[in-house]
Formats: sequence, C-alpha cells, structure tokens
Amino acid sequence: MTLSQLELALLGGLPLHTLDQLIASRCAPIYARPQSRRAACYTLHEAVMLATGMLLHERYDLGWTLIHHAIALNPELFVDPLDEADGATGIEERWLAVYNEPLSASVGRLTDLPIPHPVQPVFLVSLSEAIRLVRQRAQGLGLVLPEPGKWGAALEAYLAETKARREREALPWAEAA
Repeated sequence: MTLSQLELALLGGLPLHTLDQLIASRCAPIYARPQSRRAACYTLHEAVMLATGMLLHERYDLGWTLIHHAIALNPELFVDPLDEADGATGIEERWLAVYNEPLSASVGRLTDLPIPHPVQPVFLVSLSEAIRLVRQRAQGLGLVLPEPGKWGAALEAYLAETKARREREALPWAEAA
C-alpha cells in the first residue's frame, strides 16, 4: 500500500506544511526520494519512520538532521524489525536507540541494545509504540495496515509492484529506440 504525502503526514503525526519543509530541506526521517518521481508516494514503513522521528523530536528535542541521519540513512532499521515490534509489549518490545553521533542507531530489545560508551547519551524510542500510534491514526482515516508480522511481506509486495510498473513504463521507450 502506498500513501500520499497528506496520508503520510497524518499517520506520522506531523502537520503537512512541516513535512513539506523537512522534505525540501532533506531532513525528513523517511527514505530519500528520487527527484524524477512524477507522483510522490510513500510506504507504510515510512509512516512508522515519521512517527518514530516525531517521538524522538518531541521527547528529546532532537534536531531533524540527527533524526534523518539516524533513521532515513539506516532504512534496514525499519524493514525486518517492524514484524517483531508490531504488537510487542513488555520485555519483547523493540526500541530504536539513537546515539549522539551521525549515522548511529540500532534496533532491538532494550536489554540487547549496545551502549558504546557508558557516558554517551542514548535517545530511546519504542518502535512498538510508534506502530501503535500509526495503527490508531490509520483507523481514523479508514486505512488498513498490515497484520502483525506482515510488514516485510507488505514491503516486498510494494517493491514488486513498483518494479513491474517501472518495467511497463519503460516499454514504450524501449520500442521507440
């Protein structure tokens, strides 16, 4: 399932004008978007990324540049872990740890997260909580999110659909050449 920019903003809990500004400044905590895209569309994974970024920004007043470096430049943090994080509570809950240095973040159970230096600041936010927030907002919009444990399958389906669409779009160009 793909989302419009408005749906992404609503699910992420961010005003649309603020999301527009973050995208324009290249600080949005979502995947990088190629300039050549005719219509901007986003994945459900990006809605969770945005909600996670909002939690970090609201709780710790982290700057969007650091959030972007921790989240959008580490997209693997939001592929497989979402299946484990969705619906997890207590000690099974999955957390994102952002360290006070660029490109430094990890996901896991709270007890399994690496703490590189005892005095280094670590900013924690629950991916499980971010998914719960996105699910709650999705219900209000009438959107259906993947069932728990199906986030990876939803992303694979989106990628296969995108690949097939790009191949179809490229066919007329290939025939003309």
